[in-house]
Amino acid sequence: MKPLTPYLSPIEGKSGLACLKMVLEEAKIDVIELDLAADLGISVEEKEPTREQLVEAAKKERANLSTSPDGEIDDLRMLTEQDMACLVELNEPHQYVIVYQIGKTKIFCMDPLSERGIRIMTITDFEHRWSKWFLGVFAT
Repeated sequence: MKPLTPYLSPIEGKSGLACLKMVLEEAKIDVIELDLAADLGISVEEKEPTREQLVEAAKKERANLSTSPDGEIDDLRMLTEQDMACLVELNEPHQYVIVYQIGKTKIFCMDPLSERGIRIMTITDFEHRWSKWFLGVFAT
């Protein structure tokens, strides 16, 4: 899968809704990030949405999704091989990124908080930071 179109969020320092917007738009569901926040009733300036809120927002957009709180690298590999971008949660520091490709030793992510928009990590580093939660959205 090729990288998604980078998106520069108007919400500084928050990655959850920006990643959800990119994943939904890759699945041909057009959304506005601030509308997603309003639908969830959250103030994006104060906090990141929770995993549950991201799933709820995707469901409100009638997305065909796959999610798990206890995923494995092979789950992400299978989904990305089907051209499905996966929103994942990282720890230390806490943030969300989108996995779009997994190689033999590296994972390629879209990161709305990084200057270039793309982050490449070794699978080992990714596994240490990944919470095991993911949300993938299939094209409708």
